[in-house]
Amino acid sequence: AKRLEANAASIAAMAPDVAAKAEAGEKATAARDAAQAELEAAEGLLSDKEVALVCATDVLAQSEKTVQEKRDAITVALQEVEAFAEVLACFEFLAARSSAKAPEEP
Repeated sequence: AKRLEANAASIAAMAPDVAAKAEAGEKATAARDAAQAELEAAEGLLSDKEVALVCATDVLAQSEKTVQEKRDAITVALQEVEAFAEVLACFEFLAARSSAKAPEEP
């Protein structure tokens, strides 16, 4: 009986320590759960930002393609203007030559 009483006393003495450890474990679990929730939220935000970055990269690539297409169109237009200027110069030369007085024959 004394042994049982000693065991009971020993268990009773450990009870506050066990309760404190259980409370600390619950706090640690709650902190871990909160950290896990923050991590998941950060991962979600990162995923959203990665999607936005991919979209922005696609828009940039499309813009660069559009700019290059416009540059090419401008180059072609300038070449057409130069060719037209050459044709116009030929016509002007022919017009000037045809309107010039023919030399008089003796």
